[in-house]
Amino acid sequence: MRGGTIHSLTKIGRFCSVAPGVEIGPGNHPTTFLSTHPFQYGASGFDFWPAFKGFDHGSLSVPAEVAKAAPIIGNDVWIGAQVFIPRGVVIGDGAVIAAGSVVTKDVKPYEIVGGAPAKHIRFRFEAEIIDALLELKWWDYEPATLAGVPFDDIRSAIEEISRRKAAGLLKRLDSPRFYIQDGEVELIGKQPIPVP
Repeated sequence: MRGGTIHSLTKIGRFCSVAPGVEIGPGNHPTTFLSTHPFQYGASGFDFWPAFKGFDHGSLSVPAEVAKAAPIIGNDVWIGAQVFIPRGVVIGDGAVIAAGSVVTKDVKPYEIVGGAPAKHIRFRFEAEIIDALLELKWWDYEPATLAGVPFDDIRSAIEEISRRKAAGLLKRLDSPRFYIQDGEVELIGKQPIPVP
């Protein structure tokens, strides 16, 4: 990712392509309160300003429209330049989001969406292929064990990867996991995803 901002993100899968200028998971603001400003319900981060010293927001808590979960982005997702992805959405495996799109709802696996708001354009493949890819989870394997797969022929690729999987020829990708917060990156160990 070059030049974009991740405000909040629950997780992002493997083999994702994220173009410049993407905004992921920015905070939300209440639209039904007196103000859209968070001073009304959040722990005051404004104590540096004398007018807020001693301010008590009482029993108000973060409203549901603000407390939406951070986005989840699946594996093999392509996010075009200048895309906006808010909190509360899930981007499915294999999805494509066209440049300049504003995502307002979940994107299904292998769905191509675009626009503001982002709308369904088409699916990358027919349902039978999508189901096979979701079951296969090719992204769970080391790229070296996928060498020689005919990537440009989706049916043949699925057949070959399935054959290698059944023969025990695929090696699980044991990549490191990271925790990122406030610009700090922490390695949390190699915790491979279980492969059935």
